Amino acid sequence: MKNKVLIIEDDLITQELFKRQLSPYSDIIQASTLEEAENKYDDEKNITMILVDGQLGPQPDLDEGPNTVRLTTKIRKTFKGLMIAISINEESNKILKMIGCDYAVYKGDAVPLAIKLLSTS
Repeated sequence: MKNKVLIIEDDLITQELFKRQLSPYSDIIQASTLEEAENKYDDEKNITMILVDGQLGPQPDLDEGPNTVRLTTKIRKTFKGLMIAISINEESNKILKMIGCDYAVYKGDAVPLAIKLLSTS
């Protein structure tokens, strides 16, 4: 069975770049909002990896932390595959790793890590 990766990323250019680079290794599912990500996770079967950005859309108060915390927490309750926090904000990555992501990397390092992990699974 081919791997299936859910990319949760609101920047469409980054999302397309990740898709292009990861598609030789996996089927790709994309979501750019919290609601879309939750729906895609609920609807798709056999997801093997999730890349989750720390912040989707504008955030009015940076002191509140990443707005993907609730989604990440909910997904981690049932998801047994690998989750990678992919943010340009180091603090967001730390928080997402604390609540359930297996890895936390700067966005520029996300694809090489994902390929390495997909190649060994």
